[in-house]
Amino acid sequence: MKILRVVMLSLVVALTPLSAEQEPQIDIQQLLTDFAREGSSSDVSMRIIHLNDVTTDALFDPPQKFVLRAQARNQTMFLVTGIALRDTEIDIDFQLVETAALGQQTYRVYSTSWENMETGTQLSEGDEFTGILSLEQLIPLRSRMALVQGNFLRFQWEFAPNVLRQLEDAQD
Repeated sequence: MKILRVVMLSLVVALTPLSAEQEPQIDIQQLLTDFAREGSSSDVSMRIIHLNDVTTDALFDPPQKFVLRAQARNQTMFLVTGIALRDTEIDIDFQLVETAALGQQTYRVYSTSWENMETGTQLSEGDEFTGILSLEQLIPLRSRMALVQGNFLRFQWEFAPNVLRQLEDAQD
């Protein structure tokens, strides 16, 4: 009986650190509310998610989450998912407009296709596309950002103070 107690106590002690290290449960709906924007034109429907420590941890598995998190700490990045609403040629020519205390600045946005997300790709109705939009630099999170594609699509981010605190806490 003593041996059984010692074995049980050993298991409790051995398993406790594993439980303590488990990541907290992520509320995906809240994550999408805070960091994702959706929009559509007559040709495509898109969801664009701002990539940062919180979103990369929630949406990706190792090792990809570590690579994307490191990149997102050095340059502004967005995950793009979308679907063609009709037969179309996709156009991923976006610009990012930053509005900060000192005025407004426009940046060129680069795209990396994971699936069907290259400008000029012919999509049939229902075809999905995925990829990354990124800048060469990191835009401060306190700035208002808008990804703009022509006159058809506009996705805006202006993070609330509680979201900014969450991002600061995630980097610690």
